[in-house]
Amino acid sequence: NGLTFTEAYARVKQKFGRRRLKEIQEETLYAIDTKYRFMKNTMKISGVTGTVLFGFAALFKIQHWKGSSLILMLANIILVLLLIPSLLTAGLRQTENKSRKAVYIFGAAGVNTFFTEFIFKIMHWPGSGFILATGLIIIFFIVLPFLH
Repeated sequence: NGLTFTEAYARVKQKFGRRRLKEIQEETLYAIDTKYRFMKNTMKISGVTGTVLFGFAALFKIQHWKGSSLILMLANIILVLLLIPSLLTAGLRQTENKSRKAVYIFGAAGVNTFFTEFIFKIMHWPGSGFILATGLIIIFFIVLPFLH
Protein backbone atom coordinates (compact mmCIF):
# COMPACT_ATOMS: atom_id res chain seq x y z
CA ASN A 1 0.00 0.00 0.00
CA GLY A 2 2.73 2.43 -0.98
CA LEU A 3 1.97 5.99 -1.89
CA THR A 4 2.87 7.58 -5.17
CA PHE A 5 5.43 10.34 -5.10
CA THR A 6 2.80 13.02 -5.61
CA GLU A 7 0.67 11.72 -2.73
CA ALA A 8 3.65 11.41 -0.40
CA TYR A 9 4.87 14.88 -1.35
CA ALA A 10 1.42 16.37 -0.70
CA ARG A 11 1.30 14.73 2.75
CA VAL A 12 4.77 15.94 3.68
CA LYS A 13 4.02 19.44 2.41
CA GLN A 14 0.80 19.49 4.43
CA LYS A 15 2.53 18.19 7.57
CA PHE A 16 5.65 20.40 7.45
CA GLY A 17 4.48 23.34 5.39
CA ARG A 18 6.28 25.05 2.52
CA ARG A 19 8.57 27.11 4.75
CA ARG A 20 9.95 24.09 6.66
CA LEU A 21 10.48 22.13 3.41
CA LYS A 22 12.49 25.07 2.05
CA GLU A 23 14.61 25.11 5.23
CA ILE A 24 15.27 21.36 4.97
CA GLN A 25 16.25 21.76 1.32
CA GLU A 26 18.64 24.62 2.14
CA GLU A 27 20.24 22.67 5.01
CA THR A 28 20.69 19.62 2.76
CA LEU A 29 22.29 21.68 -0.01
CA TYR A 30 24.56 23.39 2.54
CA ALA A 31 25.70 20.02 3.93
CA ILE A 32 26.42 18.69 0.43
CA ASP A 33 28.22 21.89 -0.56
CA THR A 34 30.32 21.88 2.61
CA LYS A 35 31.52 18.32 2.01
CA TYR A 36 32.26 19.09 -1.65
CA ARG A 37 34.24 22.23 -0.76
CA PHE A 38 36.22 20.27 1.85
CA MET A 39 37.07 17.64 -0.76
CA LYS A 40 38.08 20.30 -3.31
CA ASN A 41 40.27 22.05 -0.72
CA THR A 42 41.86 18.71 0.17
CA MET A 43 42.63 18.13 -3.51
CA LYS A 44 44.16 21.58 -3.95
CA ILE A 45 46.25 21.49 -0.79
CA SER A 46 47.48 17.92 -1.25
CA GLY A 47 48.27 18.55 -4.93
CA VAL A 48 50.31 21.67 -4.26
CA THR A 49 51.99 20.24 -1.16
CA GLY A 50 52.89 16.95 -2.83
CA THR A 51 54.26 18.68 -5.91
CA VAL A 52 56.32 21.19 -3.91
CA LEU A 53 57.68 18.39 -1.72
CA PHE A 54 58.63 16.38 -4.83
CA GLY A 55 60.50 19.45 -6.09
CA PHE A 56 62.36 19.84 -2.81
CA ALA A 57 63.10 16.11 -2.72
CA ALA A 58 64.59 16.31 -6.21
CA LEU A 59 66.73 19.29 -5.17
CA PHE A 60 67.87 17.48 -2.02
CA LYS A 61 68.65 14.31 -4.03
CA ILE A 62 70.67 16.22 -6.63
CA GLN A 63 72.64 18.07 -3.95
CA HIS A 64 73.07 14.88 -1.88
CA TRP A 65 71.64 16.60 1.18
CA LYS A 66 70.25 14.65 4.11
CA GLY A 67 66.50 14.22 4.35
CA SER A 68 65.80 13.73 0.66
CA SER A 69 64.43 10.23 1.18
CA LEU A 70 62.11 11.39 3.93
CA ILE A 71 60.79 14.30 1.85
CA LEU A 72 60.34 12.01 -1.15
CA MET A 73 58.38 9.47 0.89
CA LEU A 74 56.22 12.20 2.42
CA ALA A 75 55.43 13.66 -1.02
CA ASN A 76 54.55 10.21 -2.35
CA ILE A 77 52.30 9.44 0.61
CA ILE A 78 50.48 12.75 0.17
CA LEU A 79 49.92 12.17 -3.54
CA VAL A 80 49.02 8.48 -3.30
CA LEU A 81 46.84 8.61 -0.19
CA LEU A 82 45.25 12.07 -0.50
CA LEU A 83 45.34 13.51 -4.01
CA ILE A 84 44.62 10.46 -6.18
CA PRO A 85 41.71 9.20 -4.00
CA SER A 86 40.24 12.73 -3.93
CA LEU A 87 40.49 12.97 -7.71
CA LEU A 88 38.94 9.52 -8.02
CA THR A 89 36.05 10.49 -5.75
CA ALA A 90 35.42 13.67 -7.74
CA GLY A 91 35.51 11.74 -11.01
CA LEU A 92 33.16 9.06 -9.75
CA ARG A 93 30.67 11.67 -8.54
CA GLN A 94 30.61 13.47 -11.86
CA THR A 95 29.73 10.46 -14.01
CA GLU A 96 26.88 7.99 -14.04
CA ASN A 97 28.40 5.72 -16.70
CA LYS A 98 29.53 2.45 -15.07
CA SER A 99 32.21 1.71 -17.66
CA ARG A 100 33.62 5.22 -17.21
CA LYS A 101 33.69 4.66 -13.44
CA ALA A 102 35.65 1.43 -13.97
CA VAL A 103 38.13 3.32 -16.16
CA TYR A 104 38.56 5.93 -13.42
CA ILE A 105 39.13 3.25 -10.78
CA PHE A 106 41.69 1.40 -12.90
CA GLY A 107 43.32 4.71 -13.83
CA ALA A 108 43.72 5.65 -10.18
CA ALA A 109 45.15 2.20 -9.44
CA GLY A 110 47.57 2.53 -12.35
CA VAL A 111 48.75 5.99 -11.32
CA ASN A 112 49.16 4.89 -7.69
CA THR A 113 51.14 1.86 -8.86
CA PHE A 114 53.31 4.08 -11.03
CA PHE A 115 54.02 6.51 -8.15
CA THR A 116 54.86 3.56 -5.91
CA GLU A 117 57.22 2.18 -8.55
CA PHE A 118 58.90 5.56 -8.79
CA ILE A 119 59.66 5.48 -5.07
CA PHE A 120 60.91 1.90 -5.26
CA LYS A 121 63.22 2.83 -8.14
CA ILE A 122 64.60 5.99 -6.50
CA MET A 123 65.13 4.24 -3.15
CA HIS A 124 66.74 1.19 -4.83
CA TRP A 125 64.27 -1.21 -3.25
CA PRO A 126 63.73 -4.62 -4.86
CA GLY A 127 60.60 -5.25 -6.91
CA SER A 128 60.48 -1.98 -8.82
CA GLY A 129 60.52 -3.75 -12.19
CA PHE A 130 57.48 -5.85 -11.34
CA ILE A 131 55.60 -2.83 -9.99
CA LEU A 132 56.49 -0.83 -13.11
CA ALA A 133 55.26 -3.62 -15.37
CA THR A 134 52.01 -3.88 -13.40
CA GLY A 135 51.40 -0.12 -13.55
CA LEU A 136 52.14 0.08 -17.26
CA ILE A 137 49.90 -2.90 -18.03
CA ILE A 138 47.05 -1.28 -16.10
CA ILE A 139 47.52 2.08 -17.80
CA PHE A 140 48.25 0.98 -21.38
CA PHE A 141 46.08 -2.12 -21.72
CA ILE A 142 43.13 -1.40 -19.43
CA VAL A 143 42.75 2.37 -19.08
CA LEU A 144 43.89 3.93 -22.37
CA PRO A 145 41.93 1.64 -24.74
CA PHE A 146 38.68 2.46 -22.95
CA LEU A 147 39.34 6.17 -22.48
CA HIS A 148 37.58 8.04 -25.25
